[in-house]
Amino acid sequence: TISYLIIALANSAALLVVFRFIAGVGMGIGSFVTGVYISEIAPTHLRGVLGAGNQLCFALGACVVYAIGMGTRTGADSSDPAATSTTFCDWRALSYYCMIPSGLLFFAMFLSPETPRWLATRGRLDEAKNSLVAVRGLPIDDKQLAAEVKVLADVSASRSGENGSNNMPFKDRLKLLFSCKRQCIIACAVHSFAQFIGLNALAFYQTSFFQLAGLSNADLMSLTVQLVTAVSNLVACFLVDRLGRRPLLLWSGLGMAVGQFLLGLFFYLDRDGTATNLSWLPVLACYIVQITMATGVGPIRWMLSAELFPDEVRGLASSMATTVNW
Repeated sequence: TISYLIIALANSAALLVVFRFIAGVGMGIGSFVTGVYISEIAPTHLRGVLGAGNQLCFALGACVVYAIGMGTRTGADSSDPAATSTTFCDWRALSYYCMIPSGLLFFAMFLSPETPRWLATRGRLDEAKNSLVAVRGLPIDDKQLAAEVKVLADVSASRSGENGSNNMPFKDRLKLLFSCKRQCIIACAVHSFAQFIGLNALAFYQTSFFQLAGLSNADLMSLTVQLVTAVSNLVACFLVDRLGRRPLLLWSGLGMAVGQFLLGLFFYLDRDGTATNLSWLPVLACYIVQITMATGVGPIRWMLSAELFPDEVRGLASSMATTVNW
């Protein structure tokens, strides 16, 4: 929130760089903590749905930002003689808008309990039970909570001794983390592949792709791509437990490969600017990439670290995978 305020008021490039960096650090921390938090408070039967919902919120946020960007377009104060009233996004106004959700998140977290599992691993069983009651909205003696309370009691008992996770030295956690080599490779590889396909580059420049394709409403088309992505993420919420993680990852990888191939094929055929009859191809390619990403790699990559690793190194593993992602 503070970073966006400074960015909106900035009068030098140095301020923009410094506080954009700080905002990025906050985003990086929040992105891995959110996945762990969701996995630890979600009931087992809803863990997949809520885990995929994390990516859905990313997509909805992107839709809102795209819409605000379109609504704040301007050509004011530009040195470009070709600038019009819709050439640029008013990034100062956009920064003010971005303060709203980040500020709400900051204050909302004061009302959010610590996860029951984290408290149990610290031997704080009573607090863990109170947290579970707050999260589930049920009394502690409710039959639905009996199994979870037993798990918390077992976790607390196994962690409260001198070898408990709360007393485990950092170097021992590292040893435990790297003993999980297969899990590390899977988590880092999925995050790496999500970036190596150029997803961010595609998102940043898809408006330019559409313009090169000769589309007059390129901005609107970019917004529709984000809307379709959000809908696809919603679909993934209901498929991730029904179909499983692996089939969705396979589907996602194949679909993204097809989409990127079609996009590359268009620019190869249009290298001399004569493929005007194929202007629909980059649009189709962007839709394919975003839809298949949103129904597979997109939501699942954030869930893997929370599901693959033991409690003692879950936070460390999530931070490692998130570092690879960004």
